[in-house]
Amino acid sequence: MWPIMTVNITGGTSNSLPTSGGVTTIEARIDPLAKTKPTKRHVVLLIDTSGSMAGDKIDNAKNGAGSALGKLDKEDYVSVLGFDTEVQTVLPIDSWSNIDQKGANKELTNIDSGGGTDIYKGLENARDQLIEHAPNDSEAVKRIILLSDGQDRFDPETYRDLAEEYNECGISIMAAGIGGGYDEEVMLALANGSGGVPADLSQEDIDAFLDETVSDTDQVIVPNPELKIHPAHGFILDDKTVFFDAPKIEQREIDHDQSPPSVGLPELQVGDPHRLTFKILGQPKAGGLSYEIATLRVEDGSGSRVAETTVDVDYTDQAGLERVDIEENRAIAEVTVGIQDPETSETEVREKIKEIEDQGWIDTADELKQKLNTAEEAGGIIRVGKNRLDTED
Repeated sequence: MWPIMTVNITGGTSNSLPTSGGVTTIEARIDPLAKTKPTKRHVVLLIDTSGSMAGDKIDNAKNGAGSALGKLDKEDYVSVLGFDTEVQTVLPIDSWSNIDQKGANKELTNIDSGGGTDIYKGLENARDQLIEHAPNDSEAVKRIILLSDGQDRFDPETYRDLAEEYNECGISIMAAGIGGGYDEEVMLALANGSGGVPADLSQEDIDAFLDETVSDTDQVIVPNPELKIHPAHGFILDDKTVFFDAPKIEQREIDHDQSPPSVGLPELQVGDPHRLTFKILGQPKAGGLSYEIATLRVEDGSGSRVAETTVDVDYTDQAGLERVDIEENRAIAEVTVGIQDPETSETEVREKIKEIEDQGWIDTADELKQKLNTAEEAGGIIRVGKNRLDTED
């Protein structure tokens, strides 16, 4: 029996195929429609309490944490941790209904600043709160909200690996850097690797950021979704990754070891459609007919079906590109991901932009050149908007 419709998925192809076969790009759009039940939230506020946070930064963090706690429902689980080179458990994780709320606010006011910065140790403790001490609930949104203004002893790649481990556990990290002294690449690695969102804050933004980030978790309707890609007979999944161009531009690997192949999706949140692309190879077939090319199924963290659709492709003697927007959006995503990736060279990015020019998408190529130049000026990090590091549509 189908569940109540809370998510809709549709799909289309960029081009028809010749009778000799070939490759087409599938675009899938996933629309979270509405909540049908309360969102379960397991949240850890992880606050840098090192010496550099002294003054307005730590005061705003404490005020923001108090305001954020007020957004919780009684069945939500919450913990507050402070960290410098050691970790202080301000509030051990528990359901909000079991926590003395006046006592919790008093504990927040007692947070003090001093010492160095060890983000890694703070994150390990935050994960333990969520995995070891909170109920094991596949329907719960598990989120670490990290605030830090400092550098750390590990490089971004180490944090990327750590974030991907957290993502496999269903934990996303909202990684917020404060001021100009933090390591932007570390925050990007933590957020992007875990399926979270990075943020670039001034000290005046801290209070509102914590309040809004906790509030936003209430709009998540599927916390740990996967997309199952089931190619039809005569078609082969011809990609190792999918590219998202909404709600933010990113790349995710397809797990070909699963049957059917699958890719982890960002949390599905009301009003936040997801759009992604991947390539399918079709074998030779008779022309003048439409064929089912793939079944796409969205599943939740427990493996239950949330939404499903089939995608068709036409075979014709005059095959060609019908949906220019699909190929153009994919090209934009590929270039933007390349700019973000420290392992992708400038030469590779410029070659991809040249391919876009050769397609005749001149305005798009010019915008991407400007984005690349801006990234180079910022040391390789793309800034979009006043307080965001991620690249959004």
